[in-house]
Amino acid sequence: MHIGKAGGGHAEEIFSLWNTTIPKGRSCHPNPCVEKIEQSSLIFVTIRDPVDRFVSAFNWRSILACKEEDIRKKKNNYQATKKPNVWCKDVKERDILQKKYNNHPDELAVAICGRHPTTNDNNDDDNNDNNDNNNIDGITANNDDMLMSTTTAEQDLLAINHVKWTLSQWLPQRIIKRFLVDDTMGGGKNNESNSSSSSSIRLLPFVNEPGYNFTRQIGNQIRYAIKEQYNEFEANYQSNVYKQNVIKKFPNGYSVSKTAKHSSKQVGGVDNAKLSLLRECCMTRYHYKDYDLIQKISEHFCYNNRDDDNGTKGGECKQALESIYNRRALYLKNISINPFDYCSSIL
Repeated sequence: MHIGKAGGGHAEEIFSLWNTTIPKGRSCHPNPCVEKIEQSSLIFVTIRDPVDRFVSAFNWRSILACKEEDIRKKKNNYQATKKPNVWCKDVKERDILQKKYNNHPDELAVAICGRHPTTNDNNDDDNNDNNDNNNIDGITANNDDMLMSTTTAEQDLLAINHVKWTLSQWLPQRIIKRFLVDDTMGGGKNNESNSSSSSSIRLLPFVNEPGYNFTRQIGNQIRYAIKEQYNEFEANYQSNVYKQNVIKKFPNGYSVSKTAKHSSKQVGGVDNAKLSLLRECCMTRYHYKDYDLIQKISEHFCYNNRDDDNGTKGGECKQALESIYNRRALYLKNISINPFDYCSSIL
């Protein structure tokens, strides 16, 4: 599963160096294809921090979209995504990105972070003057307006490609229901037998997280899949083929090739526009279900990954997923509290 803005292009290049491809019709991008993979026994998936992916996807779609003053040529096909410095595209969400949110994910996050009216706000006459207007990083709005804008903002978010699909929408429901939601199935953090007890399905994550070797994770998971489908001898053989292909293609040492680098790098990258801490906190809480899944995936599905040299069970897969969750953990406490109220109280 090539989840948008999670490193799928890089993963595809590593697959080619292993002389391996995903069977035709079983690769999903840019939209989920749960029905195609529901019965698969081995499922590869690229995973990235949901908030980082939100920012990157918003910026990428904004870059790709044709602008009124654009000097680029219009090309409403796949070529535009390959050369965004030359071509632009009439993306459906153009007006949302450009006119409504000024090509900046922070402004959409402001709307998502809108504070809903509380019971105290409505009943406490003495505090009405203070509570009727709320300020989010300098943007003041009436409570009712903010409630309306929050609902509209969610609709806008769901119109933006790559952003609209959550991690839970990408995963087959049998994974979520059997292994991630119900922890009584025997797949807890310390249960090393989970891999065998869930032999009917194996989720093989590649975790795109700074500080962890994404390429090595992909190789480890490919090797594991070959071993499961064939045997140890074939896995070792294909591993040597990979090493030889890398030497042939990169005689001066491996580096991500131009084909694997996202085309957005041609126009200066897509991560230049960042979120403020308040909006980052709010968007984390908005995606809290994905973070819960990330934590559980690290417990249930990283035992398939080869151990690191230091013997860490689950290797970089587990460590990278834990890194994502731990970085956002403070923002995920007391999730029932309104995001504006909670985030304002801790920042």
